[in-house]
Amino acid sequence: MLERLADLDELVLRCRDKPTKEYIQEAVACYRAGAFRACIVSTWNAVVFDFIHKLRELKQTGHKDAIKKLDEFEALRVNSDVSRILIFEKSVPDFALKDFEFISPLEHSDLKRLYDDRNLCAHPSMRSLEETFPASAELARYHLRNAVVHLLQHPPVQGRAALDTVWEQVKSELFPTNADQAETVLRNGPLARARKPLVRGFIVGLTKSLLLEDRPKIERARQFAALQAVFNINFGDAEEAIKSELSKLIDGVSDEKWLKVVSYLRHIKCWVYFNEVHQTKTSIFVKTVSDIAAVPVLLDALNIKELHAIALEQVKKIDPELLVQNLQNFQTAIPTEEILPVIKDYIQSAVDLFIASSYSGASTNGKKLLQVSPLLTATQLETVLRAFCKNDQINSNFSFPDNLRELFQKTSHLHESVKSSWVEVRIMLNKSEFDEATAIIALKELIDIQLPDLLENSNKKVQEGKA
Repeated sequence: MLERLADLDELVLRCRDKPTKEYIQEAVACYRAGAFRACIVSTWNAVVFDFIHKLRELKQTGHKDAIKKLDEFEALRVNSDVSRILIFEKSVPDFALKDFEFISPLEHSDLKRLYDDRNLCAHPSMRSLEETFPASAELARYHLRNAVVHLLQHPPVQGRAALDTVWEQVKSELFPTNADQAETVLRNGPLARARKPLVRGFIVGLTKSLLLEDRPKIERARQFAALQAVFNINFGDAEEAIKSELSKLIDGVSDEKWLKVVSYLRHIKCWVYFNEVHQTKTSIFVKTVSDIAAVPVLLDALNIKELHAIALEQVKKIDPELLVQNLQNFQTAIPTEEILPVIKDYIQSAVDLFIASSYSGASTNGKKLLQVSPLLTATQLETVLRAFCKNDQINSNFSFPDNLRELFQKTSHLHESVKSSWVEVRIMLNKSEFDEATAIIALKELIDIQLPDLLENSNKKVQEGKA
């Protein structure tokens, strides 16, 4: 019994409008007292008040039909036209369905039944002079639940109007690309307690756009955030929509656009809802993708559990330079030890190219070296630092120290292993010809801050040299 009463309290809390909530609280009180006919009458009153309140909310947005319907009601009320007010009241379910799409046809039937039962409860049933309408607890609770779930808990926008509202939100440049932030935004709109058709329409619309349309990257990011958010808000209805519609939508994707399918899979974990044909086609696509298009596809596929192994094999086959150019992104999906064998020769080539640099090539070769710097071994880093100290074609190019500063930061995990080499670099930077170079001054300060003992060691070596 306590659980049932708690459910009724939850129904009260779901109501959006304060006057409506008061009528529902009264209906719940009647239900608990066993006054089931009074409960049904109060529930119908709550429905009428909620409908009028929704019209007032829409009026504030300039909704023409809402303004017209409110004006009609106000004229009847001011003139105390009771007979026509009763006709208006009787028509509330019809208005809610046909004029404003607040409810569905099935929900309309439930509210019409509430109206009919309210009449039986509020007026003599005429079965006999002695017999009243025998409203049961089950019937009263049925109407209470339907009134709240069908109408009272929802904002005054549903159907096509609600879908248009949500789409306008997502199209806005201010809509977030982060799923958690998108959820916060959407929870304060029509999707907060959306009906199944609204969720379904939104899911299908987003999926169509993401799979079949060419949209700017930032717009796709907003759409993916919205899609993830609606799954968090209403997982059951969203999952049902994906189950029933996804395969039909994928059938419309051409072979050359299949990378959109892989991208969709990465953001919306829905491999289980792919039919066998689509699963096979997606696996083959990842296996055969090549050239520059391979990078975004493989980055997506690596983040899909069912495609990770296939994608990893393809990573080993792509151009090492492409892999290095996207190294940071690949490192988020693949352990470093799995990437290293693929680009090992490329890394050594970058080191060899740098240490043989001419004056004009020092900066360019340095930037290439920086791309692989997090994967350098201690031996390779020592080789690079010695080259800076001994190759005047490198150290005389004052554009390179900016690269050297970044190298220092990206190889911090090797500082202890190559400390002696950094001492030599620090001594080198004390030479008078470097005093006016802003980049070198900044590099010296960075080394002194992060490795303070190097400054003391370098000063000792300088003093020993003078002695």
